[in-house]
Amino acid sequence: MKTLLNLLFLSSSLSSICQNYLNQVLILNEGYYNSTTQNMDYPVSIGSYNPETSEYTTLIEIDSVKFASDMIIDEDFLYVAADYKLLKYNLNTFELLSEVNVEGIRKILISENVIFTTIGDYDPMTYLPVEFESYLHAYNKNSLFPIFYLDTVVGPKYSTQNLLNISSNTLESGSMRIALTINNAFEWGNEVGKVGFLNINQDDDIFQTYTFSDYFEIDLGEDGKNPDNLFILNDDLYTINNKDWSSSSISKINLIDGVTETNNLSLSSTGCGTSCLYNTKILFQYSGDSRLHFWNTELNDNELNELGEFDNFYAISFDSINNRIYASSTDYVTQGDVKIYNNDYIQLESFNVGVSPGKILFDYRSNLSLDKEINKVENSNINNKKFDLMGRELKNVKSGNIYITNLKKYFKN
Repeated sequence: MKTLLNLLFLSSSLSSICQNYLNQVLILNEGYYNSTTQNMDYPVSIGSYNPETSEYTTLIEIDSVKFASDMIIDEDFLYVAADYKLLKYNLNTFELLSEVNVEGIRKILISENVIFTTIGDYDPMTYLPVEFESYLHAYNKNSLFPIFYLDTVVGPKYSTQNLLNISSNTLESGSMRIALTINNAFEWGNEVGKVGFLNINQDDDIFQTYTFSDYFEIDLGEDGKNPDNLFILNDDLYTINNKDWSSSSISKINLIDGVTETNNLSLSSTGCGTSCLYNTKILFQYSGDSRLHFWNTELNDNELNELGEFDNFYAISFDSINNRIYASSTDYVTQGDVKIYNNDYIQLESFNVGVSPGKILFDYRSNLSLDKEINKVENSNINNKKFDLMGRELKNVKSGNIYITNLKKYFKN
């Protein structure tokens, strides 16, 4: 009974013992489409970096698409936005499970059983923005069937970019609130600066039906145009704004009172994707620059804090478990690589990936060693038997006594 008692003690302390760990780092390589030959010289691909062995392996190549824009993990599944497709893979086998066509898909977000997608694109012949009937879609995450399209009468009227789930910050459980950046970035010279907020109610848990509840927008003002990246820290929402592509700013929206502040940063654009939230700092690079800067959310000023010279990064992400920064670089045509830095911004490792690695995604998992030991007990001959608190088997349980069965404590009236 010693094993049983040990496992009972461990299971009662599961929240303090069971820890998350970094299983792998997934890299979404956007590939290279040769507009002259109209061929994909390097396909869109997804690779995996093993932090234990420092090895990188290409796992998926996506045919018939010219680029990719996002990738997220939800439970045991991997979802990818690539050109005009939303794809769903098994996270462990990387088998393609299903896909659906979504013209203009940009970024994706899952909240409960709903996948939200932002929409925006340009015509490669005229370079003018494509006009869509909806710039925000919702799909069932299990079937990829559409739930609703928020049209331009009710929802965003311009191309949308990043999304965040802010339900826990603003609403009671059972409802969802999604924040999204609206920038009209595909219409040069007519950029806008808004953050949209969508409220969703779940009507039925069993049938997973949802209805639109409310939608409203907050205007970031003249200096907050062209918001791209979106972060949340405590009760504040932050956007990185590229403005008219010649300068940049950071806006903050307080989710409690809706007050908005915007701080101008520099006469240079931050560039798409080259920013991330690092604890209480926002790391970013200006477009075409190799210097890395940070903006301190606690000071909330426009002071430029330079961290030094690095590569010109294409994407940057923060591994919060190991306190590591992953940053990618590319020549956009033939190669790409990812470098890993510690919290002193010292390079630790580097590995080669595909062309234009635009998304760095961390696959965090729970330590399952304790669960495996518990499963051994559950599958053994002591399953369903009753024991006292000393681990001794009980044939009969008297009224008023506490007993243990299947690793749970019970009280008999």
